Amino acid sequence: MSGPARWLRAGLAGAGLALLAGTPAAAAAPRAWAPPGQDSVQAFASEARLGFRRLEGDTITEQNMGPFERVGQAARRLLRRLGRERALLAPSIEATLDSLGLDTDVVQDPSLPNIVFVLVRNPERPGMQAVGYLLWYRGPDLRMQGMAFPPAAEPRIRAWWSGAAKAPYSVAIVYRERGPAARMGFKFLRLTPEGYYWELVQYEGNGPELGEGGDAVFADLNRDGRPELVAWSPSPPDSLFSVAAPVRPVTREAIFTERDEGFVVHDARFVPGPLETLRQFLIAFRRGDRERARWLLAEPARLEEIRAAGWAAERSPRNFVVDRQEESQPWPMWLGARITGASGARRWVFRFTLRDGRWLIRDWIAEGSPGPDPAAGQPAKTGGRRP
Repeated sequence: MSGPARWLRAGLAGAGLALLAGTPAAAAAPRAWAPPGQDSVQAFASEARLGFRRLEGDTITEQNMGPFERVGQAARRLLRRLGRERALLAPSIEATLDSLGLDTDVVQDPSLPNIVFVLVRNPERPGMQAVGYLLWYRGPDLRMQGMAFPPAAEPRIRAWWSGAAKAPYSVAIVYRERGPAARMGFKFLRLTPEGYYWELVQYEGNGPELGEGGDAVFADLNRDGRPELVAWSPSPPDSLFSVAAPVRPVTREAIFTERDEGFVVHDARFVPGPLETLRQFLIAFRRGDRERARWLLAEPARLEEIRAAGWAAERSPRNFVVDRQEESQPWPMWLGARITGASGARRWVFRFTLRDGRWLIRDWIAEGSPGPDPAAGQPAKTGGRRP
């Protein structure tokens, strides 16, 4: 952006730093020496690397923005060289930036290639907050505006024409926070009517909670030209049973749709599958909802056998541990559990079948009992031991 860079604040509480297009403090930062005539992109990269090495602390402030701003300027220079007619090649500048010792992600929405997002990290401090820059054309002017991010990677953006006079274009960004939790994050921005800058509508702590260890995608579910956000994440600990590796928790799915205030939950559910069917059965059985319990069995008449077997009666999640599954199958057809009752612990295997679009409990086999292998005639595989 030409002229003095400025900060656009959208409330620092919960948001970290709001939109920024640069910082006057950057002019006072020490600059690396560059020989006369050196390429400007290399000069920006050299200044950024030197600045990154000198930074202390992991929080972005107006005082330490200089190195990030230099990388943003380098990206802007490379995009200008590409020109609007070759905007679809914008992600290719990531390799150029990284070859200069920088750490960036460059992404765009191919449906609106003239809006480009560049995520800049400090290569010297992986745990430091990052800065993301939106670059877009307003006529012949390639503008740039930045915002603070948590330590993040794998950004994806979706941009679209909204048709609203007060906000003609919108951009949504999802990313994955660095760290063991791999939490998904979200930002949502709308362009002002004049096209000079983006207003930050939703950000960390003020928008959709996408969960940890999952994924999120944009999809136009109702074909209206505007995206919905669909997110999947492992469900929180259950009060009915617990799971242990290699079994993964039930997956939770949420659909977020755009309204005036931003993206809000439109629908949420647990994704159907064998483990969710087992969970639903235990809920129905323990509530005494016999019709619902029968509906989840491939052979409804066998409900009384379950009562006699006793495996559905244990109410503590510590006493019902699902810890085995069909080996080498990320989407297993049978599960193994260790169930502890009054007479001690016993292992059970539960087999499932898909019928008329519904997952049903096909049968259950106690360890040491005669009966078919859970793998339907193949060697039993439950973590290396026969159940």
